[in-house]
Amino acid sequence: MISIPVSLSDLPILVGESSSNSNGLVRLLAAAIVSKEFCRMLLDDPEWALEEGYQGETFFLTKEEYDSLLSIQAASLTELARRMTFMMSKNTYLMQQVYQL
Repeated sequence: MISIPVSLSDLPILVGESSSNSNGLVRLLAAAIVSKEFCRMLLDDPEWALEEGYQGETFFLTKEEYDSLLSIQAASLTELARRMTFMMSKNTYLMQQVYQL
């Protein structure tokens, strides 16, 4: 097994207004990739995982990301990422349709 030192500094988990350049979700998934324990916590109880953070760090998530994450029940990180991608792209598409009206 290869150990890769990872620093996830500047990765707060806070829920805020929607932002098109939010990368908190990407950082959250990165933390789950490097830590099996955090990954299991994220899959089993995402709300608790968000409250606890990873190695003292927190993550910035939009309200949409936060709500989507809490609504998904996934058995693996791959499934969680796939469903989050689907939900986020679906929400983006719906918003584009609304603005075109």
